[in-house]
Amino acid sequence: MKTTKTIIDVTTDRSVCTGAGTLLLADTATALSVTDTLDAALAGLTPATVTHSAGSVLSSLAVALSSGATCLDDLNLLTPLAATGLVTPLPSTATAHRRIHQLADSIDRVDDRMPRAMRTLRTRAWAALGDMNPATSATRDNPLILDIDASLIHIHSDKQSAAATYKKGFGFHPLCAFVDHGPGVGGEPLAVLMRPGNAGANNADDHIELIRTAYRALPGSQNGGHIGGKILVRTDGAGGTRKFANHLYSRGFAYSLGIRVNEHIGRLVSTLPQDVKQGVLRPDAAGGVTDTDTAYVTDITGLLESGKTGEYGIRLDAFPPGTRVIVRVEYPSAGCQLRITDIDGRRVTAFITDSSGQPQVLDLRHRGRGRCEQRIKDAKDLGFLAVPHHSYAANRIWTHAVVLAGAMSTWARLLGAEPAELAAAKTTACDMRRNGYSTTSEQAKDKRKAARSWWWLWGPGSLRARVLSTAATVARHARQVRVHLDGNAAHAGLLEAALSRIRSLSIPI
Repeated sequence: MKTTKTIIDVTTDRSVCTGAGTLLLADTATALSVTDTLDAALAGLTPATVTHSAGSVLSSLAVALSSGATCLDDLNLLTPLAATGLVTPLPSTATAHRRIHQLADSIDRVDDRMPRAMRTLRTRAWAALGDMNPATSATRDNPLILDIDASLIHIHSDKQSAAATYKKGFGFHPLCAFVDHGPGVGGEPLAVLMRPGNAGANNADDHIELIRTAYRALPGSQNGGHIGGKILVRTDGAGGTRKFANHLYSRGFAYSLGIRVNEHIGRLVSTLPQDVKQGVLRPDAAGGVTDTDTAYVTDITGLLESGKTGEYGIRLDAFPPGTRVIVRVEYPSAGCQLRITDIDGRRVTAFITDSSGQPQVLDLRHRGRGRCEQRIKDAKDLGFLAVPHHSYAANRIWTHAVVLAGAMSTWARLLGAEPAELAAAKTTACDMRRNGYSTTSEQAKDKRKAARSWWWLWGPGSLRARVLSTAATVARHARQVRVHLDGNAAHAGLLEAALSRIRSLSIPI
C-alpha cells in the first residue's frame, strides 16, 4: 500500500466526530442510567454541589477505558463526542483526580456500595435480554457459572502496597471473579480483589471475600439469596481448598474446583483398569469422544474412600458431603513440560465437584474455565494493567472503574446484538464445541461461517478497532441532531443496527 499526494491540515469543523462509535457505550450508559445510579450509591462520599459528580467521573472513565484510556488524562479521548454535542461536557483531568481521591478517602464504604450499585445496573441490563436473562434462565442443572482466577500486574515504580511476586516480579496479585454466559455469548467481570504482589495464590480467605463481593453484585442476591442455589463456582487448583469448598457448600453454591495432583494420585491413576476410563469429550470425527489411549477421565472418589484416610493426600471427610474427585489424563500440548506427578508421558489433572452426572460431561464443563483467561485478558485491555496512582486506595477505585467498563462493554454488545442471532449462538456454540469443527458437512461449515459473525464475542481491542473507531459527521436541522456514520467503515451497518436496538429499549429505572 502506498499513499497518494495529499495536502494535510487541521480542521476545527464541529460537524466532524472521530470515534463516534463510542456512542455504543455512551448510549448503553444512558439507557441503564449509570451516572445517576452511581451517584445514588456513592452519595455523601463527595461534595453534593459539584458540577461533575462521582458517578459522572466514573461513567466517563469507564467509556474512556473502552476507548483505550490508561490514565485519567485519557479522558480527552472522548473530547470529539463532547465537542460535537453528542454527550454532556466531560470532567477535566484535575476534576477527575479530585473525585478519585475523595472516593479513595472512603475506600471501605466505596467497596461496600459499588457491588450494590452494579447489582442494580446488572439487573436492568439482564432484564432487557428477555428470555436470555441469566438470572432467570439459570437452574440447578444449568447453573450460572462464576469463574475465579488470579493474575499478576507488574509495575516498574514504587507504589503503595506493591510487593515482590512469586514470578520474581514486582507489583500486585489481584483476584478476579467473572460471570461465564457460555461459549457463544461471552462473559463479564463481577468483582476484583486488589492484593499485594506477595499474596498467596491459594488463600482461602481471599477467595471467600471475593465470592461474597461478587454475589452482592448479582441480581436477586438482595432478596434472601434465592439465586444462590443456581450458582456454580469454578476455579483452578488455587481455589480447591477445604475451607473454600465448605464455605460454598454452606451458602448453597455448587462448585467445580481444581485441586493439585500429588504423586500418590499419579500412582493410583496409573493402576486403573481399562473399564473405568471414559474418553474425553472433544470435537473430533468420532462422535466427539477421544480414545481412552489418547485421553480419558474417571471418577476416583470410590477408590479414595476405600483407602486409608489421607492415604492419597486428600481427606474427603474434610470436604462437604457428596464431594467427588474426577481425574483427567491426557497427552500435553506441544511445548508443555511434564511434571513429577504426570505418568506415562501424560498430564494428570483433577478437580472436585458436588454435581451429579457423567464424569465426561462434568469435565467438559470444568474445562470451560479456560475462558476465564480470556476475561482477564479483556480486563487488561480495559486498563486493568495501568494501576496509574501511587495510592493503593486510589488504585482500588481504578479497579472499580475497570469492572464497570468491562460490564458496560459486555452489556452494550449483548443489548446491541440481534436477539434471534444471540439465542441461536448460545445453542450453536454448544454443538460446535462437541463435534462441529472437525466434520466437513455443509451444516458444520454454515455453523463455522455464522460463528465468525458473532461480533458480541469480540474483545475490547477488536471492538475498539472495528466499531468504536467509526467516524461520523453531525448535522443539526429542525431541532434534531443527526449522526451520519462513515459509510466507508467496514462495520458501520452493524453499529447503526446496534445503536438503534439500544435506543429503542424501554428499561424501567
